[in-house]
Amino acid sequence: MHRPMSKATKLLLALDRELLAIDDFGHDPLREIDALITRLEPEIQQVELRGRAKHQAEIYVARDRASVKVEVLNRVMERCHQSR
Repeated sequence: MHRPMSKATKLLLALDRELLAIDDFGHDPLREIDALITRLEPEIQQVELRGRAKHQAEIYVARDRASVKVEVLNRVMERCHQSR
């Protein structure tokens, strides 16, 4: 039997869709944050309403994965610049 997606999973998928729709972040990628939060407000509210610890845990893990991804990509970029 197929289990429905959690509210946190729906939020994370919506965030990924929104990020994939942006072709170029320019020189200040963080300027998009407020607009993203506005567009994700329905999903964010659903997570807030449910308020389950498992949703928070899922979001923490996703955040930590994103932090690791940023660090890996930064190191790859650094190595590419050094090899030139």
